[in-house]
This record gives sequence, C-alpha cells and structure tokens, in this order.
Amino acid sequence: MASASRQLLDELTMNVEELLKRYDAVNEQLDSLRYQNEQLRAEMVRTHAELSDIQRKFRNLQSAYTLSGNTEQREQAKRRLTHLIEYIDKALECVTIEE
Repeated sequence: MASASRQLLDELTMNVEELLKRYDAVNEQLDSLRYQNEQLRAEMVRTHAELSDIQRKFRNLQSAYTLSGNTEQREQAKRRLTHLIEYIDKALECVTIEE
C-alpha cells in the first residue's frame, strides 16, 4: 500500500513539475508577445505620423497644382503628386499588414 501511494505521489510530483515548466514557457512567450506588441504599436504610431506628413504634403501639392498656370510646373507637380500617392499607398500597406 505504501509503495502504491509513493508511486502516485511521485507521478503527481512529476506532473506538477511538468506543469510548472509549461507555465514558465507560456509566461516567457507572453512576455515576448507583449514586447513585440509594444514594438508594433510604436511602429504604427511612427507610420501614422509619417502618413499625416505625407497627407499634408499632398494637400500642398494639390494647392500648388491648382494655382499654377504653367504647363511645365503643372507636369512637375503631377509627377510629385504621383510619387507621393505611391508613397502613401506603400505606407497604408505597412499599416494594414501590422494591424
């Protein structure tokens, strides 16, 4: 009887030790995920600020395009605007991927 009880106690001890190891591993993974989440959040804030700046530049170019009467200046503004739109699209893709 004592032998059976001892064997059950040993098994229980091993199971508890295994559970503690798993618990520690899950906690480490949780810490890692929290850190990664913080990093991604900071990147999202930076990207959002960059996007806001690009939108401001876009509005300025739109105004310049509207006000310019010169065909050459209009074409140059159009090229810059196209470049900024492409840049905005790329920034939006990054934000979408990170979410």
